[in-house]
Amino acid sequence: MEYFKNIQMAIEFVEKKLDQKISLAEVAMVACYSEYHFHRLFHLLVGETIGNYIRKRRLTEAMLDLKSQKWKIIDIAFKYQFESQEAFSRTFKKYFRITPQQCRDTNCHVQLFPKKKLSFNKQLAMERKNMMKPRNVEKASVKSEKTTKYRK
Repeated sequence: MEYFKNIQMAIEFVEKKLDQKISLAEVAMVACYSEYHFHRLFHLLVGETIGNYIRKRRLTEAMLDLKSQKWKIIDIAFKYQFESQEAFSRTFKKYFRITPQQCRDTNCHVQLFPKKKLSFNKQLAMERKNMMKPRNVEKASVKSEKTTKYRK
């Protein structure tokens, strides 16, 4: 249950900082985990990496700005931390299969990526817990006759 609460805190932190630079280290610190452990937990509980989650949320917010604001596309790209309008357009098209300009010009309906709200589902938690459970597997020996001859 603690995992869900900490990862949700990290999600809330990310949501507040979508228009700022976000590092894995600071998000992991908010969740009170090491970067490595946080990355694994986030992927396990949310179903995607923290980088993909941030990118999808930024693109969703950028799309909403494209439709509601009259800002230049490059300004929206910079607002959501893309290095250039080209990088923004390429990523936008990859996820939404439409360019930002086409989205602005038409009344496009695409799948948005809403903010994740984690809830404690006991069955899901047990399934995911078992996914990470290590198991020991014994294998037969792989010694050949030549190796045993030389060792005698």
